[in-house]
Parts: sequence; structure tokens; C-alpha cells
Amino acid sequence: MATGAVVNAIWDLWGRYELKPLWRLVCDMSPEELVRAIDFRYIVDAITPGEALQIFKEGQQGKEERIKDALQNKAVPAYTTSAGWLGYSDDKVKDLLKQTMQSGFKYFKMKVGGNIADDKRKLEIARNVIGYDGVKLMVDANQVLISDP
Repeated sequence: MATGAVVNAIWDLWGRYELKPLWRLVCDMSPEELVRAIDFRYIVDAITPGEALQIFKEGQQGKEERIKDALQNKAVPAYTTSAGWLGYSDDKVKDLLKQTMQSGFKYFKMKVGGNIADDKRKLEIARNVIGYDGVKLMVDANQVLISDP
């Protein structure tokens, strides 16, 4: 997992260096460039560089239309979890939600499942900050099992 985090950080830095969002950096690469950018050492049992190249070449069909849709905001919307982590203070949640709203986000995800009273309070804070019009608030209770008493 640590290696994955480093690899993701390198991709993010590459996009920042090129002054492009990561999706655009990847879209602007040729199939051959994409294959050269992938470390296949741990995945060749699932996919080889040759197989990946073929998939990427087939994916070129319709690519320009998909890019146009993304640029016209018809693609899958992005959401932020910046304010949604368990353990954040109420003030930090408010500040982060305000910042991400100012950045243009309309979809927000909050982690839940630590303590139900805290969850309710944080979700109420989120709704008070982001409102209801034109926004989505999602919850994520992954790896938390809540059982009825």
C-alpha cells in the first residue's frame, strides 16, 4: 500500500508539473506512452504490457467524444472527502467544507460509523454549510459494522 501511495503521489506531481488535471494527463498520452508509464512487475499474472497496449489502442475509439463530454461536465462528477474524515473537529469540518465549496465542488462524502451521535452532528454541520440545492452529500461507512442493540 505504501508503494501505491508513492506511485499515486508521483502521478499527481506529474500532472501538476504539466499543469493538467490527472485525467487530462492520462488522456493526452498515446497507448504506447501509457504502457511505458506502468510498472507491470506485480501485475503480469493478470495483464501483460502487450495486452494492456491492445486495450488502450481499442480505447482510442470514441476518445475525443469522451474528452468533449468531460470538458462539458457531462462526465462522472468528482466528489471530495476532505472534510469527511472521522476525528476532525467541528470547526475543521466547517472550514474544509467552505473551502471545497469555494473550489467548485458540489459532491461531498463524509465518513460515518465511529459514534452515531458524532455522525449525526457532523452530518448536520455538513448540511448547514453546503445546504441542499444542487449539492449531494454521501456517507461512507466502509469497514464499520453497526449492530442493533
